[in-house]
Amino acid sequence: MIRTRENIVSDIDAAKFEQIYAWREYEKAEQYTLTTGLDRERRADLYMKFQEIRDKNAPTVQRFENELKEYDRDPLAFHKKSAKTEEDFRSLAKEFRKIHCFAEAKECETTALKMQYNRLVAIKNKAFAEEVYKYLANEFRSMNNYENAKELANECDNAAVKARYNCLVALMTKASTEEEYKNLANEFRSMSGYENTTELANECDNATIKVLPKFLN
Repeated sequence: MIRTRENIVSDIDAAKFEQIYAWREYEKAEQYTLTTGLDRERRADLYMKFQEIRDKNAPTVQRFENELKEYDRDPLAFHKKSAKTEEDFRSLAKEFRKIHCFAEAKECETTALKMQYNRLVAIKNKAFAEEVYKYLANEFRSMNNYENAKELANECDNAAVKARYNCLVALMTKASTEEEYKNLANEFRSMSGYENTTELANECDNATIKVLPKFLN
């Protein structure tokens, strides 16, 4: 998510909250001491605690305040520097195009595509399920021929078919009812032409015939 000015101000307020609370506690003690002349030691302790918290939080507060100054000087340049995700860079590309900064927009779009490509390749390297390969094929095709995305889409198409085939073969080894064999026969026939699916469909038909008498007895 791209950081907004409101995010930065909120971070500054959060970083200051503890020291503001400590200062208010000190002020209460100071007022009590001035009014009654009592509890000077507690007043001193609270002031020391305030100083300790202020010194501890000072670097964080300063960092966020510097971030706010940088944002106010050039919001888009700030966003470009802080962008981390595909969505961040795509959003920035749209904002740059609105103000006719086309070179910057193109740079952000290219960065988003590179991140998407790397993410999809990483998923592909670990994929094994048909649905995942189908998803990847669609995603690679949406990248408008970036790098070798078209070839990877074709690879995922083939891997999806292979994954489906392997899944059906595994189910066939576990099938035991007429309905299961009939469904498998239909699934194999829907893949006609791939590997030995026609033969496997026929095997499932034969298995159905062998199973059927068990239900008739």
